[in-house]
Amino acid sequence: MRRELLCSHNSVFLGLKNRRSADFKGWNLDQIRKLQWIVILEEVKSNLKESPQVSSPWYSVCEDSEADPAFTKKRGPIKRRSWSKQEVHAVVKAEPLALKTRDCLDHGGETRITAGPRKYVCFLTLDPNTAHTHLILSEENREVKSVRENQPYPDHPDRFDYDPQVLCRESVCGRCYWEIDWSGNDDVFISVSYKSIRRKGRGVECEFGSSAQSWSLICDSSSFIFSHNNTRTVLPVKPLNRRIGVFVDHSAGTLIFYNIYRDTMSLIHSVQTTFTEPLCPGFGFGFLSYGSSVKLR
Repeated sequence: MRRELLCSHNSVFLGLKNRRSADFKGWNLDQIRKLQWIVILEEVKSNLKESPQVSSPWYSVCEDSEADPAFTKKRGPIKRRSWSKQEVHAVVKAEPLALKTRDCLDHGGETRITAGPRKYVCFLTLDPNTAHTHLILSEENREVKSVRENQPYPDHPDRFDYDPQVLCRESVCGRCYWEIDWSGNDDVFISVSYKSIRRKGRGVECEFGSSAQSWSLICDSSSFIFSHNNTRTVLPVKPLNRRIGVFVDHSAGTLIFYNIYRDTMSLIHSVQTTFTEPLCPGFGFGFLSYGSSVKLR
């Protein structure tokens, strides 16, 4: 059965390879491979539903595959075909392999072989609909910069209208790790937040790290401050570089910030709590931090 799945994988790969390369500009190898598996899983999904032998875990693989609209848009139309009873039975027997595949897709594919938090690396993009008008997004929504000039963004209920902040599109429900490069000499906020954080007006309910709904590492050229629920703590750790790693284990209630210097990760601060909602990575800037930026790696 492993051979049959690999054959399907190869046929899908060839189909994707023939599509315009521009369709996948900016996509890394793990994303392309995830897209291949989504196409395969959707091809067999309707056939599997016909079989009473299929247990619920396989459905969860298919459901997870449909959760990301970015991949839904890129995959193109799915060509469905009829499967024989023997083929359906073979796929059911391969369920453990499918579950293993799902775990790899959720946590970075080949990067799972990497030791430590980096094996849970995830791909994040900034949500333009949340960006304050003093922020500019670039690099296919992977970089944000604080600017003095107001940007002509349309009104949107998700947009921060007072604090210069932006959230990512993606939510974190399991284990996830990401790295950012930041620049500037004034406050840069590296944060995680519930999506339910208030977006309109001023006050502690809106600013990253000032409410009970968000946690923030505030960086400047010489120090780190951790902020949550309107309590700020000056940390004894000094910046080694302008690169920060963030690890979240949602179910365990763990949030960790790392100093990244060359190939070394050193602890800045860790939090142990209980998360009651999915978390969204987010970034913010001091009100006079014009020219400061954050770039997702």
